[in-house]
Amino acid sequence: ASRAPPRPRPARPGRGCRRLRRVEHR
Repeated sequence: ASRAPPRPRPARPGRGCRRLRRVEHR
């Protein structure tokens, strides 16, 4: 419960790759 559940990945990869990568890094 401490950690939020992983968000579902976008249906189409490629768009917002930088944003997704940044969130994953944190």
